[in-house]
Amino acid sequence: MKNIQLYDASKYAGKDYTKVSKGIFRKDNAFYMSFSFEQEPELEEGEDSADISQYPLEDLLDKFNVHVSDFFKDINSKAKKQCVIEVSSPHQELLESMKSILGKHVFNRNCVQNGEEVVDLVIE
Repeated sequence: MKNIQLYDASKYAGKDYTKVSKGIFRKDNAFYMSFSFEQEPELEEGEDSADISQYPLEDLLDKFNVHVSDFFKDINSKAKKQCVIEVSSPHQELLESMKSILGKHVFNRNCVQNGEEVVDLVIE
């Protein structure tokens, strides 16, 4: 994943959402943040936004303890490289900490730890 940026989804302009900080919105008892990114097929990620790869996205969700709440199927398509997703959490601070990936390069790398091959999430 590269070129990671906040995405201001039009649905946040509705009366159901309240902006609580840059890129983070609240609705009922949950907080939401959307971001866009490009996948890297050369790192075994999807070719386009209609095929968002499970990894490294799943590892990011685990690291920041958030979940995907919208895949924006109306925006993501085979014709586009830029992917858009929304993540959610009942805790604003988890989304605030996830902002640390903005502008970074995120990928999985195989490495050896204690004599075993493992997959490591890299954020640089």
